[in-house]
Amino acid sequence: MTDELSEHDPVVVVTIDNPAQRNALDDASRRALLAAIRKAVDAPSRVVVLTGAGGTFCAGGELRSMPATDAAAVTSRMGEMHDIVRTIITASQPVIGAVEGFAYGSGLSLAAACDIVVAADNARFGCTFGRVGLMADCGLLMTLPRRVGPAKAKVICLSNAILDAADALKLGLVDELVEPGNAESRAIELASQLSKNAPLAMAATKRMLTVFPRGIDDLLARELDEQIALFASDDFRHGRDAFLGRSDPAFLGH
Repeated sequence: MTDELSEHDPVVVVTIDNPAQRNALDDASRRALLAAIRKAVDAPSRVVVLTGAGGTFCAGGELRSMPATDAAAVTSRMGEMHDIVRTIITASQPVIGAVEGFAYGSGLSLAAACDIVVAADNARFGCTFGRVGLMADCGLLMTLPRRVGPAKAKVICLSNAILDAADALKLGLVDELVEPGNAESRAIELASQLSKNAPLAMAATKRMLTVFPRGIDDLLARELDEQIALFASDDFRHGRDAFLGRSDPAFLGH
């Protein structure tokens, strides 16, 4: 299995392509996804879209390939998943999840790690780790509370909940619903809109929102550092001049 990476300049699309197993992540597909997402965020792109092939986002980890008693194998597997989630969260570009069908287990974790989630109204989101004797992983215990709140996240994780798309939207796990088959095209459309924004400012905003809250003093200190750098950028000069001249800015990312 290989993960397809295609370019919609300046948008890069990463597609999890293992539809025979509902895009479940076995050893090969997990490593392919890690390579593809790293390539996407390292590309000269403004926005990344993460989706799945064949009408399914990701059905989670492929159970038959999961190590049981081999701690070294578990560490290696989890390390690769951690690298995927870490890359999505720390990427300077916004990452938009385009979810069709199932987003179960680590598939839910991948969706929750994205900055924006567009889902088909027939999508299903399953926090099903406990059904196989595991706890939620791949960063979900941080990303889910940030999206739905700590109390709702606790209920979802402890009850092994499966949410339909409408409930996911109400809770804040999903940001926009579309007709089945349209999640990727809508995500690309939204990504194209975002790509017109100043990339340095988007990256700084994402960094600030990603930092786990440490109090107002820490927030304001980090805000000052980020804003000083942005004020000195060419993008701010272009944006200011365009605003004053009532024209559209052409941001260059420096």
